[in-house]
Amino acid sequence: MVPRPRLRRLTRGLTAQVSELDADEIAAAVRAEHGWAAAELVPGTMVTVTGRIRVLETAPRPLPAVLTAELWDGTEAVDVLWLGRRAVPGIEPGRWLTVRGRLGLRAGRKVLYNPDYALGDH
Repeated sequence: MVPRPRLRRLTRGLTAQVSELDADEIAAAVRAEHGWAAAELVPGTMVTVTGRIRVLETAPRPLPAVLTAELWDGTEAVDVLWLGRRAVPGIEPGRWLTVRGRLGLRAGRKVLYNPDYALGDH
């Protein structure tokens, strides 16, 4: 007989959406690296967030230059904004990224402005 937790994982692996499995994989990697998740982070504190860039947007030309990346750690997205930039070398959708800075809130979403960053290989 297969133990229940193992059976549950096997069944979930067969029935879960690809995005759920991806979120679980990312969240596990982040926990192994840092031990905390974006969903647990408190605005106003210095934080380190690691995850995969899901969305990358630039402001249209008449507006001031801003590059926005949605960084997903498997639990919650954090918006990362580089003010005065339309591109940052190596920052592209699907890329693994670690950012560090003071966490804020903008329109109810967690955000980091001009953070220190390191590109990853995951």
